[in-house]
Amino acid sequence: MATVIREADGMGEIRALTDLMAEVWGDAFLDPGVCRAAQHAGGYLTGVWEGEALVGASMAFVGWLDGEVLLHSHATCTAPGLGSRGIGLALKWHQRRWALDRGIRRVEWTYDPLVARNGWFNLTKLAARAVEYEVDFYGPMTTAIERGEESDRCLVRWDLEDPKVEAAAAGDLVAADVDALRAAGVPVLVSVGDDGGPIIGEAEVHGPALAQVAPDIEALRVTHPDIASLWRRAARDTMGRAMQDGHHLTAAARDGWYLLEPAG
Repeated sequence: MATVIREADGMGEIRALTDLMAEVWGDAFLDPGVCRAAQHAGGYLTGVWEGEALVGASMAFVGWLDGEVLLHSHATCTAPGLGSRGIGLALKWHQRRWALDRGIRRVEWTYDPLVARNGWFNLTKLAARAVEYEVDFYGPMTTAIERGEESDRCLVRWDLEDPKVEAAAAGDLVAADVDALRAAGVPVLVSVGDDGGPIIGEAEVHGPALAQVAPDIEALRVTHPDIASLWRRAARDTMGRAMQDGHHLTAAARDGWYLLEPAG
């Protein structure tokens, strides 16, 4: 069955997109009227259809940074059970082409750095970088997935014409080579202990550094919520502090490792 990625057309399709997001996040995540207004103002509101079935959705609005228009990608999701199909990745590459066609060269969004698979997706598969650590960015979460948690987020910046992004678009991915970095003596800020909880390492770094989060924080929240609860503060006090002191997350590995490098 053919897959079609296109902008939502009319309130019926907009409601379908917001219904899918509510299904994914377990709440009335986005108001259809606000999405319509954002689209009318030049924003990005796009779905992925397989026949009549909506299998992915993305919403982004136009912003302003350093004298240039940017696109802030607020929400991108895949229908439940289809996360391994590459739908989200296809949406992001469509979003990149859409932005470039309109003269927009930068996209940003936020994500939870504790979710290792999203770090891999953002920093390796898309070749973006995380440039800021924001403490409790949205306030306490209300969605079913994260209800009651503090919403620490990394701000991801995607420079669409960066050679690394061009390479990633062609399938040339560069992951963090953690073994080589550790062998070279790169310090570790935090890593995963035998019980799945955080082990705090170096307190302060000036050059490159490594940080690891739990490989599957979502499963840990179900099986060992007491251990999972330690990770927010540990990440904030280590990689978060390093980012606030001028480091960026520049690469990731599949098992929760991040490479941090000084900005610039």
